[in-house]
Amino acid sequence: MEAAKRTLFGRRAARSRDAAVEDARKLATLLDDAFRIPGTNIRFGWDAIVGLLYGPGDVATFIVGLSPVIAAWRLGASRWLLFRMLMNLGLDSIIGIIPGIGTLFDIFYKANRRNARLLDRHVAAAKRAAAEAPQTGG
Repeated sequence: MEAAKRTLFGRRAARSRDAAVEDARKLATLLDDAFRIPGTNIRFGWDAIVGLLYGPGDVATFIVGLSPVIAAWRLGASRWLLFRMLMNLGLDSIIGIIPGIGTLFDIFYKANRRNARLLDRHVAAAKRAAAEAPQTGG
């Protein structure tokens, strides 16, 4: 049990938590914010572009977008957090199927950015809990 605790809250676990957040941020940038409409502050990513292939494009971006959800699950996220992340992706995919409206929704909703923020908050809370946990010598 003690070895599992060290792995969960130890240096290796902290590095994997930070790496998961960084990967989620990079994915969110790629899918939601990679490009900017000239003359505006409106950003969009590959999610909106691939989503132009109504149906298959939305399925593809849903599958890619599962990566931060899986990372959150591996890091011990609550069912409620996983549900919220899946709802973000599901809503993005379902509305994304609607021609025209779906692409606009992809541009403004940014499900992957939302999920990256949720994962970041989860990891920050886990770090705070680990820092506040009583340290046992041994």
